[in-house]
Amino acid sequence: MAQDPRIAKGAAGMAVLATRKPTVTVPPSALIPPRSNPMVRQGPLQARAAQPGIHPVARAVPVKTPVVPPPANSMRAAQRSSVPGLRSLQAGQVIQRHRTLPPAKVIVNAPAKRPWFGYPYAIVGAAQFNAQAALHGVGGGDEFLSGANAATANIVPHPGGLSLRLSNNADMAIEESNLTARQPKEFYATAALVQASNQALAAAHSPITLHTDGTSITIWTGWSTQNILLRVTPQLNAGNPNLLPQNCNAVGARVVGAETESMLGRGQRVAARTAARLAPAAWQAYKDAYYDEEQEFNENARADAIAREYVTALPNSRRALATAGANQYAKPAVGEAYMIATIGGGAPQPNGTSRVRDFASGTDRDLGWSFHFAGVVARSGTDRVTLENYARGDNRQNGADPRWYFQMYGEQAAQTFHEVNASSPNYANPVTVTVGRANDAKALHKAD
Repeated sequence: MAQDPRIAKGAAGMAVLATRKPTVTVPPSALIPPRSNPMVRQGPLQARAAQPGIHPVARAVPVKTPVVPPPANSMRAAQRSSVPGLRSLQAGQVIQRHRTLPPAKVIVNAPAKRPWFGYPYAIVGAAQFNAQAALHGVGGGDEFLSGANAATANIVPHPGGLSLRLSNNADMAIEESNLTARQPKEFYATAALVQASNQALAAAHSPITLHTDGTSITIWTGWSTQNILLRVTPQLNAGNPNLLPQNCNAVGARVVGAETESMLGRGQRVAARTAARLAPAAWQAYKDAYYDEEQEFNENARADAIAREYVTALPNSRRALATAGANQYAKPAVGEAYMIATIGGGAPQPNGTSRVRDFASGTDRDLGWSFHFAGVVARSGTDRVTLENYARGDNRQNGADPRWYFQMYGEQAAQTFHEVNASSPNYANPVTVTVGRANDAKALHKAD
């Protein structure tokens, strides 16, 4: 993806990324204008030549065989959890944050009488809850495909024991999955929510639309209340979603209605600005050193100083993060995207990864990709469904790849996109931000 992970599982259980694209940590220099030539910053002791689309002080390290696990491999267990004549759940009525409905509450055929307690329940009927799953003997860069170098994903119904993530308003549901063994190819939502989502996507000039068919499930929300949820799949330009690109930033760009080439730069500027706001001393020192032509400018050391101050400030920065809409407070609308990114300097390694110090854990992490995008295609209250993909290691990158998938995130502890991803070793000193068409494409000259 010009992007983050992942995955070809090796014999030792590690996941190996086999791409040929660079690791790029978020460059603080994205926030300041170059001293003279906008393409090259010249200093007496060193000069940095520009790379197309990347600021001259953004370090790019060729990736050969980086080692990183799947996107949600370390997801923590989260606490989320038509019958004629019955009235529907009132609009705006909130039950609770999204929760998981266990198999005991996911029922194939409705019983003759409703239970007295324990709501909500899901009556799923013939709905199969299709997901892409690994096929025996097909791995490496072909994982989740129907065969080696196939043009179709290996899509299979849920094998049984289905659990569902249900939105707080009981109007969206998706298979409970940490994305390691199964990656959902569909979710369920009310007709009203699908219509609102498509309107928001159209307003963002996104080529993505949500499509429903005759398949539905029923959510019993109480003794006499229920919601009818329709099966939802995506369409690209009103057609085949398997023509979606592979890289996460490219898929995110489709959702946002932006050019693929601009997506990473937009996200980097927002992420760098967020980290700089939480690290004012290191940020000022970075700018002073950047413009001081009497001394060599050490990009990695200065970026590490910002990362260290940013991480140190995090425990006492809830208000600042909420104001910035960052990390667990990132709340993209439909037609916008999450981006999680690594902050800090990276040292090139012989295997093509970049070694970045993670200051929260006190460990060095060898990263292949240092960011990931997830475009929001549906929202209900505090819950969001995203459309995602990631670099699979087979060099499809911006080419068509059928392995897109859906996921649901909430805003409660352990449910947010930031917490689910930041807890894994895919990133170092991570910051999560919202990226959309409104993020300007020009360099930001200051961090406030």
